[in-house]
Amino acid sequence: MGKFDFLDQREHDMRACGMDPVLGESDKLKVNLCMEKKDGI
Repeated sequence: MGKFDFLDQREHDMRACGMDPVLGESDKLKVNLCMEKKDGI
């Protein structure tokens, strides 16, 4: 997977979780848990 593929996937995951990809963070627990699942943490 190339760098841009990863970034496109990351943006897609952020939007799917309800996170703003420009800010890249959220104060909502549900959104953060969603991103952790997608990151495989």
